[in-house]
Amino acid sequence: MDEREFSTAAGRRIEAARGALGYSTAEMCELIGVSRPTYSGYITGRIIAPVLRLEPLVCRGITLDYLFFGIRSGLTVALSEKLAAAEAETEAADGQKMGRPRSAG
Repeated sequence: MDEREFSTAAGRRIEAARGALGYSTAEMCELIGVSRPTYSGYITGRIIAPVLRLEPLVCRGITLDYLFFGIRSGLTVALSEKLAAAEAETEAADGQKMGRPRSAG
């Protein structure tokens, strides 16, 4: 995995965390203390989010292992399930933006 793939995957997981926690984009920006353009940079992979910006997510049970590497072992089962659902929604939305049909699963 190269740096671009890493940052893109991490960005998708940050966006999944937002969805799993039930925050709007504006609420998430406020929570982690960044502007919308900076947040957009995080979730699209243009910018790798600094660890200190992600501390509020860690305080809500989302591990850095998950955010950066997709490792779910430190998450509660309920949170892991919410994140999986949010990831699927994010992937479906990305597919629609790119003109791909939404998957049926």
